[in-house]
Amino acid sequence: MFSWLARSQELPVDSAEDDARLVWLWAAWNAIYGTWNEAAGKPEEDLPSQERCLMMLYEADARSNRHLQAFLIEHKKLASALCGDLWLSRQFWSEGKIAAEKNAERAKRNFLEAMREKRYRAALDLTLARVYLGRCQLVHGAATCGSKLNRAQIRRCAAFMGHLLPVLATIITESFHDKDWGVLCCPPQG
Repeated sequence: MFSWLARSQELPVDSAEDDARLVWLWAAWNAIYGTWNEAAGKPEEDLPSQERCLMMLYEADARSNRHLQAFLIEHKKLASALCGDLWLSRQFWSEGKIAAEKNAERAKRNFLEAMREKRYRAALDLTLARVYLGRCQLVHGAATCGSKLNRAQIRRCAAFMGHLLPVLATIITESFHDKDWGVLCCPPQG
């Protein structure tokens, strides 16, 4: 995780490398949530692994320092922009712009409602789903390298992950002895 995070931090903040930054930051996140299924002899599936990891992170954090709550309050404007972005709506790609606009409005409203109601886990889930779609656009060929059409979205996604990962690392460091984090896909080697 730390090597991917460090690599992403080597890029100038105002660079044209937001595509690479987001992919590297997602690789760092994947290193946190990815677990090995020993019985099947392969990694666990992505989305269920993320869900399990987020649940563990949120539970660990809720019992102590509430870093995720503070993070979401501090970065509420950024997360809200991600949730309300039609380019980061699955409907944009499957049903078109009108459906995506409605979905984006609903997602932003749901995010703001979750924040108002102090349902920070729901707010984080909504935002990560949008970042996940931005990442998918890059790694699954739904965007061209350096595309002018998605610069703002990818920059926001990278910024969000760049702020989130150190918070997650802090939570893990503070609670690693209390949790069974599962078998890592690529455990650290010497």
